[in-house]
Amino acid sequence: MTFGEAAQELAPLNTTEKLYEPGNKCIQKVVGSFLYYGRAVDLTILTASSAIAGQQSNPTKQTEQGVEQFFDYMATYPEAKIRYHVLDMVLNVHSDASYLTAPKSRSREGGHFFLGSIPKDE
Repeated sequence: MTFGEAAQELAPLNTTEKLYEPGNKCIQKVVGSFLYYGRAVDLTILTASSAIAGQQSNPTKQTEQGVEQFFDYMATYPEAKIRYHVLDMVLNVHSDASYLTAPKSRSREGGHFFLGSIPKDE
């Protein structure tokens, strides 16, 4: 079981005593502090930080235990690295937009970005 899977197990049965202001603020600071680090450097913590973030508005003692486990994980693996290797890949982009299709004259746009090989139709 990975750390992220263990953190996900917090979510469904969190019926312990609620935390109040000092503990609540601490959990919000943890989520805010590690959010960038998780997105930019260490992708392994995203699942755990997302589980904690989902409970930060009404944290309980079990949430606090999850934060302590998160800190233990971060202390055990302090030097995460991202390593890039040169491959025969290109960034492919599929995008589309629509005009005046949503209520109140709103436009919609979206895209899908992915790495892959060079498209055959150029």
